[in-house]
Amino acid sequence: MPWQGYKVNPLKAGVQLLKLQWETKQRLSRIYQPLLIIQANLDETVDLKSGDIILKNVQSAVRESHWMEESKHVVILDCEFEDVADISLKFMQNLLV
Repeated sequence: MPWQGYKVNPLKAGVQLLKLQWETKQRLSRIYQPLLIIQANLDETVDLKSGDIILKNVQSAVRESHWMEESKHVVILDCEFEDVADISLKFMQNLLV
């Protein structure tokens, strides 16, 4: 089923989301775990620069970034979900080698 979005825009929740984003950005340098970022090129919800911001600020030695060219916000429910699954599986397998 394709993503339908939200029917309302709760202001309090939006303010809390902005606070969470700010707090998270302040703590990115504490991340050392392997990191896989998969972003959708057609995403109208998440800023397309967010993946680069994360990659530039984490301390992870192992990090990968992949773009799904034909997908929107929820990549695991979109047309490239099999590619997302393959990328994710390969990333985890490489960590176990």
